[in-house]
Amino acid sequence: MVNKIFRVVIGILVIAGVIYGIYFILPGQYKGPIRQAIQEMIDSDAKKLADEYRNAKVPKNDGVTFEKMMLSASASPSWYVKTISEQADKVTGEYEVSVDGYKVTLEMPHENGQTNKQVYTNAHVKIVFNVSRAADGTLKTTGWKLFINDVEQDDFYKQAACDDMSEMVK
Repeated sequence: MVNKIFRVVIGILVIAGVIYGIYFILPGQYKGPIRQAIQEMIDSDAKKLADEYRNAKVPKNDGVTFEKMMLSASASPSWYVKTISEQADKVTGEYEVSVDGYKVTLEMPHENGQTNKQVYTNAHVKIVFNVSRAADGTLKTTGWKLFINDVEQDDFYKQAACDDMSEMVK
């Protein structure tokens, strides 16, 4: 009897180890939605915070939300909230809300006005919002960054990338 219980426990551990190993081998475009789903099941506060930024408007693009922009421009975008610091009351704190999109094609102008355009195909676009939550629960965005293939973009290219991806919504 003890032998059978031991075999079942070992079998469960082996299956869990295989699933864990497969998860870490997966590329980001498949791992992100899994991570998002798990976080949203476990942490309802993180889901609410991510929803705030999903529904936020893209600067200088009327009526386009970040969610619509990323859904139309990328394959399987995923949202994730990372806690930087949080007080014991779990009301105030600093957070990073990020969205990853894969297989994005971008065509952006050069900052110096050259006539040819910068083109990215199958790019990985990541947007990171730095957020602080005050004691009354209000959220304040302290800044946001845009990365293309893990390279942070300056304000000109950040806006150009958002403009190009927002064009796909319209």
